[in-house]
Amino acid sequence: MDGDWGTSQAAQVPGGFQRGENSEANAAHPPVFLTPLIGRSDEASQALSHLDNEQILTICGPGGVGKTRLASLIASELRDDLKHRLRWVSLASTSPESAPAAIRAAVGIHATSQLALAEAAQRVIRDQRFILVIDNAEHVVESIVPLLMELLHACPTLHFLVTSRSPLRIDGEQVVQLRPLGLKVVAPASQQSSTDAEGDFPERSEAAQLFLDRASRAGQPLNLDESTLGSVEDICGAVDGIPLAIELAAARVHMMSLRELAQSLEHSFSLLSSPLTHSEERHRSMQECIRWSFDLVEPLDQPTFLALSVFTGGCTWEAAQAICDVHLGEEGSFADSVSRLVNLNLLSVQITGESSRLTMLETVRQFARGELATSPELELLYLDRHAEWISALLARDAEPL
Repeated sequence: MDGDWGTSQAAQVPGGFQRGENSEANAAHPPVFLTPLIGRSDEASQALSHLDNEQILTICGPGGVGKTRLASLIASELRDDLKHRLRWVSLASTSPESAPAAIRAAVGIHATSQLALAEAAQRVIRDQRFILVIDNAEHVVESIVPLLMELLHACPTLHFLVTSRSPLRIDGEQVVQLRPLGLKVVAPASQQSSTDAEGDFPERSEAAQLFLDRASRAGQPLNLDESTLGSVEDICGAVDGIPLAIELAAARVHMMSLRELAQSLEHSFSLLSSPLTHSEERHRSMQECIRWSFDLVEPLDQPTFLALSVFTGGCTWEAAQAICDVHLGEEGSFADSVSRLVNLNLLSVQITGESSRLTMLETVRQFARGELATSPELELLYLDRHAEWISALLARDAEPL
């Protein structure tokens, strides 16, 4: 990359604020990815459109869904026009206490405290369009929101593009919810390298396209017959279409057949770990990826999260309340707990017509079941409540009209 991105000085920033002599030097490089991004063109276009009109855009989604990859793609689209007025700061390894200083340094505000923050920011921005990408913000939200709000009010041409597992929940925020890759079969792009025996491109989902690309890069190109593609689609479905999980699964194709891999993932996700030594610790396995989110769950909400894992395929609000009221009691408390878990993308609400269901990604549910199993008494309590609910439901359905 060229010098437009500069070098981040966030770790060296003391207290106080003012514009540095060379604010371009505070612009960190976005991460470099050596593999192609599969899909996400619609989401990128949507995000770019929002950035034209909104001052703060947050890309949200569960761990491993590709928020950083999408933000990097967006940054590359904007880079030629903005040059040093596009900055990147990653907060993945930054503490809540240090996060505000890292953001100030990335913008180019540092040194003495003689100038107010607003005035110092205005000297940097100078009424020009300026975008700061803040990556991995979910664990520092409370500590950075006051700073972001002050900067936004002071500088109307300043924009923030944030990636986080949870929204910031501040005025003016536009959220783009990043979903797992599609499992619906689509015609692949013509530039895909893998072809069938006749040279045509078999139809496959975006998730399957990712798996095939990564398997080929691991030295295991696959013959794309109907059986192979069926197994690939089964694997991708088993891991919910999560890109990180798909890549971790594809790294195992040298160990077992696709059918064996698909069957293994039906029972356990223990194979979903990375052999790559340079991977971030929280992305070396799906277990660690989900644990990062679980560690952000408030203690009051952890029993709700664990209790809902006894449902396979989700449940109604009524069923969930029947299981969880043993520790929450009031309905309002349960709704608040669910809301916070949804906010962290550990739980989803699917609304169809006049009904709704609470659902978990299967990777998340299996993690929660594993955590619940470490507390046998609590596990037995929730399983008993689940059995009681099923019995009551069957009895109610058996009553004559």
